[in-house]
Amino acid sequence: MKRKTLVILATAPNEVDPLAKFLRAEGWDVLISCDLFEIKTLLLIKKPNFFMLSEAYKNLNSKAELEKQGESDGFSVIMFDEHVTDFLGKNPKGNTKYNLTQPISGPDFLSLVEQISRDSSSTQLNNPTAIKKVLRPIAEKTISEVSSGGKLAQKEFLTTGANALCLYIDSSRFSGCFVTALGNNRPMSAPMVSKIQTKLSEFIKSSNETLNTIEKVDVTLGSTHLEDWAVNNCSFTQTGIHNGSELSISFMPALPKDLSFEEGPTKDMFQISVDDISPDQVIDFELYHFLQLNNKYVRLFTTLDSKSLDSSSEDKSIIEARFKKIKSSTSHLFFKKGELPSAQVYKVKNRLAQSIQQMIV
Repeated sequence: MKRKTLVILATAPNEVDPLAKFLRAEGWDVLISCDLFEIKTLLLIKKPNFFMLSEAYKNLNSKAELEKQGESDGFSVIMFDEHVTDFLGKNPKGNTKYNLTQPISGPDFLSLVEQISRDSSSTQLNNPTAIKKVLRPIAEKTISEVSSGGKLAQKEFLTTGANALCLYIDSSRFSGCFVTALGNNRPMSAPMVSKIQTKLSEFIKSSNETLNTIEKVDVTLGSTHLEDWAVNNCSFTQTGIHNGSELSISFMPALPKDLSFEEGPTKDMFQISVDDISPDQVIDFELYHFLQLNNKYVRLFTTLDSKSLDSSSEDKSIIEARFKKIKSSTSHLFFKKGELPSAQVYKVKNRLAQSIQQMIV
């Protein structure tokens, strides 16, 4: 998962040092400067996810210019005050939709990031028209680049299953999974898998899209008829022919419920329903129980992490038994806000697996 990046323009960088320290500990890249020229260079080269702009910065024309750049380049602009009395009660020219006031804590910043994520999900993320105008032609071009063409050697069924390639993408306008499969669930070679990922990435970037992540995700999939599954779950399926076999790329968009989480008991945590967790899918972020009487979190060790156990039926039964015990004792588990991207990917791939499983007769 690509690290999140924050660029900060501040007249007094030491005022945001505590926030920067917190976010770096959470895996963020944070760059701070008081020089406008350097900031413009950082925004161009680093392509941040977020840009914090001090209200104390007096060049209002530059503020408007930077806000407009945020709209075109896909980063969110957050106004903040560097001193408690400078901003409270004011509505300065060039102000933005998102604001932070002193004292600025790490959890407050992550809460605002989650609000921005929710706003993006409801207003512009995975717009159906944009998916068909941008992503479908990209899938078509990718198939053209990686397939050998020709004619079908024989009629085949397109199926999802163990040999399907699942790529999670996250960009300024799209989030979801590309699912690629060959007829009769044939395996794809490692070079072919690499080429599909490379071409999708190249074509997405060349469409003026800010691509945050494109990564292969391991998902436990049962075999089912891909076309039937795609009709119910995907925005489109694009097909071609490779070495006499049918080749397809489908796109399953993430839903707003996949990307948003409710606040936990404390500001630094989100909660996830146990119904959104499956013992079949690897969890690569830390989960916690919350002990309400003690007001403490207890880390849930790798009882649900299949990477830490063998794939034997005995180990699977252990995982399932522990998972059943967890579900009977609580309705929600908790994770740190800094691990939000990993939790979002998990919910998307878990829904992908469950939607395919439901189609198996």
